[in-house]
Amino acid sequence: MHSRNYFLLGLFFFISTCSYSQGAISGITISPANPTIDDTITIYADLMFSNSSCEFFNSNQNISGNTINITTQHCYGMLTSICYVVDTFTIAPLLAGNYVLDLTLTSDINYGIVPCNGGNTPDDNDTLHFEVIDPSSINTIVSSIDFSLYPNPSKGVFQYEVFDSYDEIIVYSSKGQEVFRHPIYSIKGEVKMDIVPGIYFVKFKTNNGSESTIKKILISE
Repeated sequence: MHSRNYFLLGLFFFISTCSYSQGAISGITISPANPTIDDTITIYADLMFSNSSCEFFNSNQNISGNTINITTQHCYGMLTSICYVVDTFTIAPLLAGNYVLDLTLTSDINYGIVPCNGGNTPDDNDTLHFEVIDPSSINTIVSSIDFSLYPNPSKGVFQYEVFDSYDEIIVYSSKGQEVFRHPIYSIKGEVKMDIVPGIYFVKFKTNNGSESTIKKILISE
């Protein structure tokens, strides 16, 4: 009678443990958030498992066209407690374009031993869409109208003079992010920005959509 109870208890424990076999992807982020063609990209995958511990076993990644496929596998233990972990992956600089990161998580119980066999069915799958920017492509917007900036380099304060009527000035970072926008009321003016040193791009726009040539300005320390 006792042996039968022990068998049923063991069977229940095994089934209960297996019911916690799946992990989950709780989030994916990349750094830098707006990568350029010169950036090495770091991917952070926030993972969660219902059993502890949740040791990393192995991963595989490949790029097919504009899709980055990553599979990561973890070995989880028998302790019924939430286990959180962040997997990190590195991608070499990519060509300009729109990309899809496709992340698949698999796991298997290890009973305290690594490696584990790995699940045949993925625990979870998630995707992230991002764009890689070529900073030089910003200069493709061309108009017959020009303007001047001075001093260049600047410490974040510079003067401008435009040779036509524009309604606002816009400044972009080297990653294509807008960092400054302000209306203009005359052909001459001053810009004051508290931003980190680096290369930035300046352009002017009218309300009807006309744009000036984009020019680079170096913000120094």
